[in-house]
Order: sequence, then C-alpha cells, then structure tokens
Amino acid sequence: MPEVIAHRGFKRLYPENTLLAFTQARNAGATTIELDLQLTKDNQIVICHDSTTDRVFDKSVNIHNSTFAEVMQLRTLKEPHESMPSLANLLNWIQKPENHGLKLMFDIKRFNRMEILSILQQQLLDTEPQGCQTDDEKLKFWGSKLIIGLWNLPQYSYTVDHHLFENFEKAIITFSIGEALKILKVSDQQDPKDQLKGISLLHVATWDKGLFKNIGSMGLYQKNHAAVSPLKYFFLNYVVPQKVKFYVWTVNNSADMDWCLNFPFIAGIIGDNPDILAEKVKVLSDVAPEPVDDDQRRLEYFKSKLAMLYKLRPWFFTKLAIRRMLFLRLYKLCLFIFSWKLQEVNVLWRWNVGKLLFDFNKAVGLV
Repeated sequence: MPEVIAHRGFKRLYPENTLLAFTQARNAGATTIELDLQLTKDNQIVICHDSTTDRVFDKSVNIHNSTFAEVMQLRTLKEPHESMPSLANLLNWIQKPENHGLKLMFDIKRFNRMEILSILQQQLLDTEPQGCQTDDEKLKFWGSKLIIGLWNLPQYSYTVDHHLFENFEKAIITFSIGEALKILKVSDQQDPKDQLKGISLLHVATWDKGLFKNIGSMGLYQKNHAAVSPLKYFFLNYVVPQKVKFYVWTVNNSADMDWCLNFPFIAGIIGDNPDILAEKVKVLSDVAPEPVDDDQRRLEYFKSKLAMLYKLRPWFFTKLAIRRMLFLRLYKLCLFIFSWKLQEVNVLWRWNVGKLLFDFNKAVGLV
C-alpha cells in the first residue's frame, strides 16, 4: 500500500505548513508529511510554500529578502493564527515519541539560493538525536526520517559535488517524467550513495494513453518505449526493477485517489485530505498482495495492474473524462511555460506568468 503523504500537513482544515497542521495530519492517518523549505536573508531555514507571505500570513514580506526575526513575527490568516515554523522547530517536533515512524518529505523550493542545501545538512548535524554522537550516526538517523525533494539538475548536481545527503532518499519533484528521465540518466552515472531514489510526479502526468499500448507484449529494458511513452519507459527501467520509488501529487479528488491507489507500484500519494486517503488505504490494505521481489514477477504484476487500470479510465463525455481532458491541456501549457522558463516573465505590477498560471490552476483544482 502507498504511503499517505499529507501535502503541507492537513492543509484542508488547518493553516498549511504549520506544526498544528503536521500534528493533525499525523492524527488523521498520514504516514509522511510533505512540507516546503525557504531560506531567509540571514541563512535560516523556515517552513513556507511561497517566497512571499501574503497568501497565508498577515503581512506581506519576501522571505529571501527578510531576516529570520522578521518572518517569526508573522501569523497565519487562518485560525488559530499559527507562526511560521523554523527548521529547528520541525526537527525537534519530529523527534517526539508520538511521531515515531513518521517521515518528512522536504520540498526544497527551486528559487532558493543553492546554499540552502549545505545549510540544511549542517543543521541536521547540529541537531543531536538521542543516542547519536558522531556525524555518521546523526546522518544515518536523519536519512531514515527524511526524503529530500529536489526540483532540477542544478540542485541535484550540487548535492553530489558537495557530498550532501549521501545515502538519503533523494527524489526529483517534477511536472514532466521526460525531464525526470534526463536527470535520472545523470544519476545513473553516480556512486550508489549519491543516486536518486525517488520521483515525485504531478498526478495528471499519469493520464498517459501510451502507457496502455501493447500491455501484453511489453518487456523490461526496451528502449523503444521512450518514444511511445516516457512514463512507460520510466516504469520498465526504473520502477519495476526497484531502482527508484514513485510518488504522485497533489491528489485531492476521490476519483483521482482511486486511480492512484490502483496504479501499480506507487510508493506514496500526496494530498490535502489525509483523512480520506488513509481510510481508503485502510480498506484496500485488507486485500493487498504480498510484495514481489523478482523482476519478472513484478513485470507480470505491472502488466496485470495496467490492464485493470485501463478499465477505470473515464470515457468520453463523462464528467471525469471532461475534467481530465481540460487538466491535460493545462498540464501541457505548464510544461511549455517551464521548459521555456517563462514563469518569471512580468505581466502586471505584482503578477508574473507563473503566479497567474498557479492562481488559475488553483481555482480549477489542479493544484
């Protein structure tokens, strides 16, 4: 069964990216908490999705241009008006006995200065978990608790060049499995301790017709699948052979949850409704098959699950089919904007292409 990953905590009911939201997500059944890291002007790491704070907090500041003391004065607009957590707050919180077994998935926002990666590892070393004395012991402890989410090749290359997060689960967060494959090819050339161990993909990208072509005849490591379907190539070359874990985000609609829960070999589902997802996982866990370790048996399981999933595909002119068709158009627009680096182009005084696109996608439920 996939991990229930709470997107910015229990975001639906509580102020996002706060310790309250994280605690309530755990209480609702989440097994992993996804959260966002930003770096202040004076090199302190705080937990916030946006670099500017007016969407969530009572005052508008740019975190990257503000001091730690300044952002600590902010309170959420949503009751009960929580403060922005620091990384230190978070690391102390995750070590509490009631959080034993809970993991954290860090989304290290790509517009931070690259030094955030070095500062993050140093702060992990400066925090002394119980029973850990040496740096190796501390990193082993944090490696068991954290997933390090990176957005692009420069971030990943920085971790390799500076020997950061070795043997941690490092995952690429992406809109496009094609872009992820380019980074995975670089990862394949690295020492095993530096290689990527996960991909976190926008779930709309799993609606790939090419994935369902010639299900019966597909085999492992067939390079021609890259031309037909990058997603199929990714599964056959990385997921089925257990080279990387596969996560999807942001899954809030009940039908989308069902789609992802029936998708083969998904390691975790990220969403704003951990209570609903946890209940669905609980029901399915009673009939879950035993884990399969042999590559050939995993391939056969993959093919059988695809055949079952194909039957769940919504057909033309149903409400879900129309919604997905519209979302796919938006998804392709997002890919175009990010591939051409247009998201920072200013349109109006406070608005750029990326913000307009994000606000529109949010309005229609894509993010």
